[in-house]
Amino acid sequence: MKNEEHKMIKMVNRFGHITEGAKKAFEGARIAGGADEMVMIPGGYGNTAVWNRLHALTADMDIALYNFNEDAYIYVDWARKALEGMSETAADEFFGMVKA
Repeated sequence: MKNEEHKMIKMVNRFGHITEGAKKAFEGARIAGGADEMVMIPGGYGNTAVWNRLHALTADMDIALYNFNEDAYIYVDWARKALEGMSETAADEFFGMVKA
């Protein structure tokens, strides 16, 4: 994926809602970790296309994306703060679709 294409992938649209592309990329995500500190995206690292999309989306949020085995991870607190800074509605939508 080229840098220009990454810039076009957004987490939140101009109306303050999670984009359809972000919803699809984070499909199946759930809260994980000993202290429920991570959002885990199953297979997010094992699938190059999904990893590239997740990487672009987290770059839009200005947070780090991690990988372990075949899964991708982001910190819950970082995601919440980033999304709330972008849109309270988007934060609610995101954490509504992430399974606890």
